[in-house]
Amino acid sequence: MAKQPRNTRVSRRTPEPWDKWVERYLRIYAAPKFSANPAVKEHILAHASLACDCARYVRRYVDKAFTLQEYADKKKRGADAQRKVQAAIDGMLAAADLYRNMATTRLNAIDADRSVEAREYTHKAEFCKASASEFMSIKGNLKEAYNAKSHGRDRDHSFICRLYWVLWVRFGDELTYATLADLMNAGVETDAPMSQEIFAEDVIRKNLNNFQDNNPALNELIALNSLAEWTSVTSSAPGSFQISVRPPLTCPKP
Repeated sequence: MAKQPRNTRVSRRTPEPWDKWVERYLRIYAAPKFSANPAVKEHILAHASLACDCARYVRRYVDKAFTLQEYADKKKRGADAQRKVQAAIDGMLAAADLYRNMATTRLNAIDADRSVEAREYTHKAEFCKASASEFMSIKGNLKEAYNAKSHGRDRDHSFICRLYWVLWVRFGDELTYATLADLMNAGVETDAPMSQEIFAEDVIRKNLNNFQDNNPALNELIALNSLAEWTSVTSSAPGSFQISVRPPLTCPKP
């Protein structure tokens, strides 16, 4: 009997709809084995909006396909930004040359009014040149701004940071690395039940701290947005919120 040819093409998994994934995730997270902090867990499961926020960040972290897509989108946005900024630079320099030529033409005229126009064109040329220099400075910063790998090599650690802050503004020092690890490990079990991957507390700590150290501005923005969202629904948040100091999380020494 002739052998059937092997299909060597890797089939891509069709992403599960968000609502179905979140439903399964919360059911799995509710299991007793994910009980690093029962009080925090109970609060999360009792508040649908918070539970959905956690599920959204967890899925985007544990499913590497989301990271790959985000990095590809960011690379495309960076290339588009480069083209637009370069077009702005070229346009401003061309306008500066045009205004200088018009100023020269007016200066050669004897008419006093033309001399006034020449000064105005000279000022406009200087403005365009200064604007071009400003856009050149912006262009120099675009590579860093759109460098997705600063968020993590194979996973976008900004989602750990988002999960961290959305919980910290609510629980303060009650939040632990073990709680974050529980949330992530429930996500791994939801996304890939046969996976042997486990997020230890120390791995969560290192990934979070490295992201915050390498992306201080984004860390601050995420923290402020989380605080703003929290204070929009309540007039107080636990503990003192100091953005310049990363609040400590308890974690056993490795």
